[in-house]
Amino acid sequence: MLCPDKVLDVHILQHGSMKIPQVLIMWQHVPLTDATWEDVAVIQQAFPSFNLEDKVIFRGIMLL
Repeated sequence: MLCPDKVLDVHILQHGSMKIPQVLIMWQHVPLTDATWEDVAVIQQAFPSFNLEDKVIFRGIMLL
């Protein structure tokens, strides 16, 4: 099973009127070139022990 290693970047995806915070995840034991953009909510739900709180600040706004 893939597990997140660290957050490399953050951005907000605009989908209609919705703003969806996303994180670029580097996965454990996977090359950096295979990092993927994931919705913050999905990562929080799938990996509740992975601490995003101190990593996910985008332009001064907490995305959580």
